[in-house]
Amino acid sequence: MRFTVDGSEALESRIARDLDGVREAALSAVGAENLSALILGGGYGRGEGGVYVVDGEERVYNDYDFFVVVPYSSRKRRKWLAEQLLAVKAAVEPDCGIHVDFGPPMPCMDLPKQPYELMFMELKAGHHVVHGPKDILAALPDYDQAHPPLEEGARLFMNRGIGLLMADMLLREDRALRQDEHEFVIRNMYKALMALGDGILFIMGNYDPSYAIRRERIRAATLTGVPESEKLKAAYEGALEFKFRPSHDLPDGQSLQQWYDETAVLFDAVFLWYEQQRLALPDLNWAAYEALSTRLPILRPKSPMKNVYRNLRTTAGMLPSFGECFLHPRDRILKRLPALLSRVGKKEDEALVLRLWESFG
Repeated sequence: MRFTVDGSEALESRIARDLDGVREAALSAVGAENLSALILGGGYGRGEGGVYVVDGEERVYNDYDFFVVVPYSSRKRRKWLAEQLLAVKAAVEPDCGIHVDFGPPMPCMDLPKQPYELMFMELKAGHHVVHGPKDILAALPDYDQAHPPLEEGARLFMNRGIGLLMADMLLREDRALRQDEHEFVIRNMYKALMALGDGILFIMGNYDPSYAIRRERIRAATLTGVPESEKLKAAYEGALEFKFRPSHDLPDGQSLQQWYDETAVLFDAVFLWYEQQRLALPDLNWAAYEALSTRLPILRPKSPMKNVYRNLRTTAGMLPSFGECFLHPRDRILKRLPALLSRVGKKEDEALVLRLWESFG
């Protein structure tokens, strides 16, 4: 299989060597008996990874994201394995030249029980088994690729909105950004812009795990009623181009701050439109959204104390107000995020939503 759409054979071979190195290091560290499968997901796993050109040389750009399957359910053994893989990560990253991430080890017997999350659906749809049976992910449920749960779209907007917020926090420091910070801001803007088109495909019931197919579907869509539809189409096209061929150049005539401001305005408009459609509240505004008793009723557990426990875990033992202590942390993030992105939210809420997101995003 290929790892990129149009990368050179030299780059394809480089990625294959990286994967061989990661596999050998992982097996050496933990033993084959402790590892049922090691699976590359993400863009490279689907054959659509980024090709980053530096001084005429093609390089990898996206992280190597590995899904880990184990033959046992013992929490203690899975914790041990996760610790060993952290050491493997540190050992292989210098040679790979990018981040190498291992997901939490998952028991084989749990694969059929996984809920419909975008991560699992896209992993099953496109992946590369580095170690283990090639058909191991057939055990995952048969997810409807075109119709992800709309709550997954809200989660996508939340995650990309957090990325924009962190970019804005850097820009507000009013200093010259380092190169890595400059690239971080641009990367998160493109991720946010991609979420806009993806959200529309969620609402249309026309999503697909493939970047290329999603691009064609947005190109062909009429987008009646979607705010700034022509700007959105152009922005989505740019985000997909960045996904395939990353570049950190600024648009002609714009500063990074100007480009960020335009991106944030477009994100705000489409995010609100998405939530109006998802919640069937066509006249919803952000003030009313914040005042809702919940934005994610699906995450209200049968036992409300589960969310109380989750909130205690992420706030150092300090519960929020009574009205919020029973909300899922993602619900609490969504409540505050639009105001923070518009720079009218409370300063202390920035630290709160980042803390909640790190644990439950």
